[in-house]
Amino acid sequence: MVEIVAQPLMPGYLLLVDSDGLRHVVRVSAIQMLSDGDQCCDTTVAIVAGRALTIPLPLDDLLGQLEHAQRQSPQRLS
Repeated sequence: MVEIVAQPLMPGYLLLVDSDGLRHVVRVSAIQMLSDGDQCCDTTVAIVAGRALTIPLPLDDLLGQLEHAQRQSPQRLS
């Protein structure tokens, strides 16, 4: 059982652990696509910088983590 598969790491980044147990530090803005990975909707496929990652986490849960990481992103000054 995977306890933590997605967690905010630093502002604008997320640590993802894929189904093979490999860790990926991902810039939230580099995520190109998210979709359900199977009919049960208990995994998510993420396309990050052209690479497909299978994350053992439901899409809705991952979206919540992305929202949290995005809120932590520093605001740009114009």
